[in-house]
Amino acid sequence: MVTRFGPVSGGEPASNGLQVCLFGLGEAGSLLAGDLVAAGAVVTAYDPAEVGTPGGVTRRAHPALALRPVDRSVDLVMAATGGADARLALLQAIDAIDAGTVYADVSTAAPGEKLDLADEAIRRDVDFVDVALMGMVPGHGLATPALAAGPGANRFAELVNPLGAR
Repeated sequence: MVTRFGPVSGGEPASNGLQVCLFGLGEAGSLLAGDLVAAGAVVTAYDPAEVGTPGGVTRRAHPALALRPVDRSVDLVMAATGGADARLALLQAIDAIDAGTVYADVSTAAPGEKLDLADEAIRRDVDFVDVALMGMVPGHGLATPALAAGPGANRFAELVNPLGAR
């Protein structure tokens, strides 16, 4: 029997082929990463802070390294940083993000900052998504209700909804 996020037996979930890079392993980022792994995604992450790394997540020493988890680039980049770090997260990695990749910013950055981030991503042919989490991530993880807006919103929904995102 399989739950929404992984096997009930506690074994390793089968990979669904989705490659995700996650920036930020704070409270929300760690919960999102754990749920993505449980749903079968391959997750690599970067966080400059000395915080724990969820089981099944491969942590890298630099954002650009987190973007190349295996023999191909990632399908989705999720930035779960504080608002003050949103710009740095994007700029540290933008040159290594392949054109057409979905970049979902779930940070708490102000609306004007999100517009600036979107402009930067769009100039680089990256599909930016402003994701507003509409509730507390603890207790909900990937199933936290969210609103997604921007050029990559539909593709973002296609990638994460099958994994339990709402």
